Amino acid sequence: MIRISINNVEKYLSEVSESWIADQINHQRGIGAVCVKVYVKAPGIDIALASEGCGGGQSGGRRPNREEMVFVDAWQQFQLGNSPINTGRLIAFLKKIDRYS
Repeated sequence: MIRISINNVEKYLSEVSESWIADQINHQRGIGAVCVKVYVKAPGIDIALASEGCGGGQSGGRRPNREEMVFVDAWQQFQLGNSPINTGRLIAFLKKIDRYS
């Protein structure tokens, strides 16, 4: 199961389109910082990833396991922790991890 949250508007990945993601990010950019969070939950995987626009915060309290590190590494590879968030790279990341939906 994958959920995406853009400035507290949260949906399952299966419920969104590329255009919805782009529209949400573009709308929020007009207001201020854009906070994108991606939650992945599957057998052996329970991880949340956040963009820089979400501000600092505490981690989940444990290190990611080997399966979760695949997502962390991909998040970093697509440079999604940076600001401003790049819509194209976010969509590419979501396509890469879509099999966990």
